[in-house]
Amino acid sequence: MSEEGPIVHKVWCAVDCGVAVNPDIIRAQMEGGIGFGLGHILYAEQTLDEGRPVAGNFDTYRSLRIDEMPEVDVTIVASTEKPSGVGEPGVPPIGPAVANAMAKLGGGPSTAIAGSAGRVGMSLFRHSIMALAAGSLAAGLFAFAEFEFRGRANAETQPPTNPVTLKLVSDFDKITDKHERAVALFEEAGKVIQSPRCLNCHPVTERPTQTDKMRPHQPLVVRGEGGMGAPGGLVCTTCHHETNFDPAGVPGNPMWHLAPAEMAWQGKTLGQICIQIKDRQRNGGRDMAKLITHMAEDPLVGWGWNPGAGRTPAPGTQKQFGELIKAWAEAGATCPA
Repeated sequence: MSEEGPIVHKVWCAVDCGVAVNPDIIRAQMEGGIGFGLGHILYAEQTLDEGRPVAGNFDTYRSLRIDEMPEVDVTIVASTEKPSGVGEPGVPPIGPAVANAMAKLGGGPSTAIAGSAGRVGMSLFRHSIMALAAGSLAAGLFAFAEFEFRGRANAETQPPTNPVTLKLVSDFDKITDKHERAVALFEEAGKVIQSPRCLNCHPVTERPTQTDKMRPHQPLVVRGEGGMGAPGGLVCTTCHHETNFDPAGVPGNPMWHLAPAEMAWQGKTLGQICIQIKDRQRNGGRDMAKLITHMAEDPLVGWGWNPGAGRTPAPGTQKQFGELIKAWAEAGATCPA
């Protein structure tokens, strides 16, 4: 085990709470509860020095960071029972889930986990017993965790490099057929368009995705009006500010927002995306000149090459990408089949 201890990658949970009046709220409640409980299981040590807490604030008290939140797969059990408040059933079972995962991975039961600040104050065994008792009263919920042991000393401090590169426009000069050249140019630009840096903010559902694995956004958020999140709910600027905040793994840009539903790209072919991009009824009324400017100069598009720690940048550079789009337009803007 490294000094940083285990890292939880995914949690599966099922909740039986009667008729689900608002499934999205139930999922959000489970995700939040699991994150809260996981933080306590992995990091919540409170050391006393002559009766006084050593950690006086969150700069010295370790908690779960946003970029450490695992993917949570929530299943709501179909029920005909009367609906009721969900409460916090996501909190108690995560302790036993982590204990069981550790036992399976390490080959034996664990009584405590060493977090980055040291050993958790209450043994994991006692956490598990209390959690099981509380869970039986709170709601019918089961959780399973998947994790591995690894250090985080340098893993999240610098963005990884992208092994995928972009060809230069001149590399396509030998293609004499104008339409074939346009298709080849757009397919090269498609390396950027179909990268996680672009697709995460062009979801086909109302919920964006995140990370290189394109998992559902944690916490639960929706596109909302103008792509800024639900009015009166969790809007984008609640967490995403003007610049990346690498200590917490939160990306940022002054123009941060989701693309409109008309520009949903996930699950579509490059040819379908190409048609969308050219369609002024769906691309925000941009003609080809404005489309080229958007791709080559827009700051939010440019964020894809400066995504912050832990995210793979888009291939090549924004300048190369813009040049490919311009050359594609000049060659007739033919779309791939």
